[in-house]
Amino acid sequence: MLAFLSTLYLHPPLTAFPLALLVTAAALEAMHLYKRKIVFNKIGKYTVIIASIFTGLAYLSGYPASESANRTFLVSDEAISWHHTMGRVLLITTFVCSAFAIVESKAKYYVRTFRVLYLIFLIASLLMVLYTGYLGGKLVFEHGAGVYASG
Repeated sequence: MLAFLSTLYLHPPLTAFPLALLVTAAALEAMHLYKRKIVFNKIGKYTVIIASIFTGLAYLSGYPASESANRTFLVSDEAISWHHTMGRVLLITTFVCSAFAIVESKAKYYVRTFRVLYLIFLIASLLMVLYTGYLGGKLVFEHGAGVYASG
């Protein structure tokens, strides 16, 4: 089954979703802070929850992708390991951000505290998705991970 998944090359397209969704959620929360319309806040929270799901899928799809990283070029295990570690941190921050989004929407007490924690983890998730994506780009464009060279 894992061999079949590694032939699908799901990791590159799945990694686009967390970035797009977290940027969208941050933009919606910024609009909520500016306009004070509750619809921006609600859609932003749903977007974060969907982003955490796609982050999990992107993280899991990285395992078969790492097995086929050395197609043409030898990729250092250290570079793959660092990208994997940052992916795990991203996974944790997005799930914690989602948890705070849910708790804030259901809370009767300490709503402001949960809101601040949610926004802190949203910013952390946004920074982590940018850095993890940067590391993934370095794996492909500098180390040649998963690249076939013709001829």
